[in-house]
Amino acid sequence: RGALRPGLARVIGGGLIMLALLSAWFVSSSPFVLVLGIYVAISAAYTLRLKREPVIELAAVASGFLLRAIAGGVATHIPLSSWFLAVASFGALFVVTGKRLGEYLRLGNVRGRHREVLDSYSVQFLRSALILTASVTMTTYCLWAFEKGGQVADAGHHLVWIQLSVVPIVLGVLHLLRLVEAGLVDAPEDLAFRDHTLQALGALWITLLTL
Repeated sequence: RGALRPGLARVIGGGLIMLALLSAWFVSSSPFVLVLGIYVAISAAYTLRLKREPVIELAAVASGFLLRAIAGGVATHIPLSSWFLAVASFGALFVVTGKRLGEYLRLGNVRGRHREVLDSYSVQFLRSALILTASVTMTTYCLWAFEKGGQVADAGHHLVWIQLSVVPIVLGVLHLLRLVEAGLVDAPEDLAFRDHTLQALGALWITLLTL
């Protein structure tokens, strides 16, 4: 934004990155440092080049959400199931695609000034991508919920409530699709803090998982 001189910003940014990696080494483990290193590398590549590459930029941004979740599991030494990684991956891609569609619809002909890559998309493509990622997200979650050997079932929870947790997930995704399609939001992740319907569905989901 021009608030700092570029040279000063590079020095401060580089110093903070090194501090973060060193802190990760001391408080956790080398795998945690590796995850943070990958996050830094993808973020740098996105800033320098990937943000101008259609589709690839969607995956790059989504990977940031996924890597944060992985970092949490690695730092706390909690095993991450393949189902968790699948749902988190496509869920993140769904959120990012929804954000791009929202920006596309809201900004109209000036979209390229805000984000250059938007001129490389069409509204039909973004809508198709949104439906595709939403479908895969819900499918992978359903497969996890109905897998009797899932980790949550092994922890002693009653399986029927885990299966019913599919309901708020599907309703939440449909709710987001409606809002994005209507041009009412261009950052789906922000809705968690201000959308009461989404908050209620989230509370129901947590309740079902803890019964």
